[in-house]
Amino acid sequence: MHESEANHSRGHVSKSSSSHRSHRHGDYERLEKHGRHRRRMEDLIRDDLKSMKCKFSPFLVENKPNAYIDWEMKVEQLFAFHNIHKHLKVKLVTLEFSAYALKHENPHCETWANLKIYLRDIFMSSYYARDLFVKLKSLFQGSKNVEVYHKEMEVFMMRVQIVDSQRDTIVRFLHGLNREIQDIVELHHYSAIEDLVHPVTKVESQLKMKFSFRKSYPNASCKVSSVLSAWERGILLPNSKIGGL
Repeated sequence: MHESEANHSRGHVSKSSSSHRSHRHGDYERLEKHGRHRRRMEDLIRDDLKSMKCKFSPFLVENKPNAYIDWEMKVEQLFAFHNIHKHLKVKLVTLEFSAYALKHENPHCETWANLKIYLRDIFMSSYYARDLFVKLKSLFQGSKNVEVYHKEMEVFMMRVQIVDSQRDTIVRFLHGLNREIQDIVELHHYSAIEDLVHPVTKVESQLKMKFSFRKSYPNASCKVSSVLSAWERGILLPNSKIGGL
């Protein structure tokens, strides 16, 4: 009986030992597989960095915030064009800054957004940032055409790093339009700024045609109204009667 128990015990130990070795072997295989995957990813990252390095240059000029902003926007264009992964962005920028960064603390930034904040603290004064914001707040169309005004607003928003909702962007855009355009466009509803710019540009060109026509033919409203749609007559000839009323 004792011998049977001993054999059973030895069998249990043997199975336990075999199971333990099997688990260890499985753990080893998993670690080896993870290591191979990590090495492949590192190789891909190195290849990506090498392919980007010839197209990307560090910004090394202090006390020129405009130049820094232009550099930052160029970097973001490259990131978007090459579809750079978010984890690679910081590696790419810090690699190019490695020599120059000896003058400054190591930022230890894990994201491109955090690294931009760090770099802006170095290259941009708080006064310059406030000045940009004031210029954006006081931006109006004036003598600019709609497309130029819209582009200028976009550039200011990128420089100030403002991320508005679609609604806030539309409100900001409408607020700066010339009054005669604003009065017409505000009658319609738009859900995205991209859907708004083209109609506003069209309204602008129609208003220019209206003013040009009135100047050249001050008494010809009845003739032009016959070839315009009701919507166009409402914009170009707001005082004309529609449908014979």
